[in-house]
Amino acid sequence: MKKELLILILLAYLLPLFSQKKWDLQECINYALDNNLLLKTQELSTLMAKNEYHGSKFHFLPSINTKYGHQLSYGRSLNLEKYEWETSDKQQGSFVLQVEFDLLNSFKNYNNIKRTPYYLKSEQAILEKERGNISMEVISSYLEILLAQEKYNLAKGQLELIRIQEERTEEKIKAGIIAHGEIYEIRAQVSYESAKLVEAKNRLRIDYINLAHLLNIKYLENFEIQKLSDLNIDNFDIYPIDSIFQIARGIMPAVKEADYKIKAAKKELSITRGKRYPDVSILYSYSTRYIQNALNPLDPDPLQPSLDYLYLDQITNNQYKQIAISLSIPVFNKFQVEKKIEKKKIIVKKEILNRQEVLQDLYGNIQLAVANAFKARASYHTGLGSVARYQEAGNYSREKFNAGLTNSVEYITSKNNMIKARSELLQAKYNYIFCLKILNYYMGKKIN
Repeated sequence: MKKELLILILLAYLLPLFSQKKWDLQECINYALDNNLLLKTQELSTLMAKNEYHGSKFHFLPSINTKYGHQLSYGRSLNLEKYEWETSDKQQGSFVLQVEFDLLNSFKNYNNIKRTPYYLKSEQAILEKERGNISMEVISSYLEILLAQEKYNLAKGQLELIRIQEERTEEKIKAGIIAHGEIYEIRAQVSYESAKLVEAKNRLRIDYINLAHLLNIKYLENFEIQKLSDLNIDNFDIYPIDSIFQIARGIMPAVKEADYKIKAAKKELSITRGKRYPDVSILYSYSTRYIQNALNPLDPDPLQPSLDYLYLDQITNNQYKQIAISLSIPVFNKFQVEKKIEKKKIIVKKEILNRQEVLQDLYGNIQLAVANAFKARASYHTGLGSVARYQEAGNYSREKFNAGLTNSVEYITSKNNMIKARSELLQAKYNYIFCLKILNYYMGKKIN
């Protein structure tokens, strides 16, 4: 009882610690790569390709098969020793061993061994591509949470400020400094800011759920991520499109996948072409048998047998061995081989076009990423200036409103402009960070 109580106390202590843990970006990426279901499925596909690759190496080995049978028979049957029909109960058995070896198998085994490594590498490239995609999705989701958190903090701060302003306005109305009608605009703004805070909180919760889904964990109320360390994003350079593309075309998993599929398709074509050529195989066969009440060949009088014929002696005396060579030459097969060859040629051309399409998409994505990065950086710098100007205008409007020199409408308009500028700055900041992460990914830099 004391032991169980101790365990419950430890669980009660440790669970809150787990739920209060703050995940950093690298932990989220690593956890997603280890637990994402899509990646687990692709890992199984890679294992299947690896199994086929190792299995293809054994195709040059001979096939060995054996068969043993023992029979109990009742009634009328043919006696193989006397070659007579008789009615009796008896037992008999047989053993067969066959060994077959392909001397020439239309080069199928050779080309298949050359094909399977490309198939395996293609599956590995797909897995690498999916890992990169998941990593980028986690980064995007992580940044979305940080953006939502900052917008929530901004909405919360604005609600607190407008409530303070509401209290001050009520005090001024009581003192007769301003008209009573000014309070209505302020109260309307309080309602508006309250709704914005609820919206920001809900957006933050949804973004956390999206990240938890990528990580394949249940959403926890206290699931929380860490803020990124302060980065001077002005120190990051945006490289020319062609420079990034030359690096990306040599390292991107999608390009590797396309290359390996072309090579695998060419080997498939070679395997199909091999069906034009003959197959040569060698076969060795061994068999023996025994039967109850068999006649001993050493018996002096077969009509009145007096010697037992032991099973082991029968097995030795009834051995049969055979060596055969089989040659199969394709002469005419309704043009099916030629049609299959044409089909495989089309598949090779299709894979070549697919690689060109992959490179085209890669270049277009890099162009888009670079353009978005320049746009986000420009928006960020513009936003810095806008926030500074709207902050000054907001401070001046607040001072005028407190002095009774302007009405609540002008004050609220000025404050909303400042909030909008801050929100746009946050959006531009995290867009810029994400664009930089994308460009780093195309350049082969570690995603973290």
